[in-house]
Amino acid sequence: MIFVDCCIYIRWLRDRADIFAELGDHLRRGDLATCGVVRAEVLRGIVSVPVRERMELLFSSMHEVAMVPELWTDVAQLAWALDRRGEVLPLTDIAIAACAQQAGATVITTDPHFAKIPGLKRSCSGRCVSKSTTCRLPLARAVDAFAGYARMSLTTWPWTSVRRNWRPWNL
Repeated sequence: MIFVDCCIYIRWLRDRADIFAELGDHLRRGDLATCGVVRAEVLRGIVSVPVRERMELLFSSMHEVAMVPELWTDVAQLAWALDRRGEVLPLTDIAIAACAQQAGATVITTDPHFAKIPGLKRSCSGRCVSKSTTCRLPLARAVDAFAGYARMSLTTWPWTSVRRNWRPWNL
């Protein structure tokens, strides 16, 4: 199971990468997981309605880890343990890590906070922008079919509503 962190999706969106092609094999195998925190962080910064709709379609095709009260108990315990070690991390990162651990997934991220979470399986030694970079994530090179959007690229989507110099994410 693969759990892609927000920073990867945001980088792909900024670079206008073909996300469906990047994740195609994983989507077909059903081994992609996400959670509400990732979904909300990614969708909040998208200005273009068509791009947002396609990202919503992508997220709806993934296994969603339910953020039930027991999960929040795990988040609180993990945050408490990390705080006692002097590692004060953003609550969103701790929640994402707890969701990934519950799903038994490997987190794909470039965020250094995840390296401080004990027992978390994570991967990404490179920049993780697309398959042409140094990322070690085994992403698909091509996709034959996926919900009619397999060959659709973010580069062909309308970007006219994106305001100049507007950076919705703090990266």
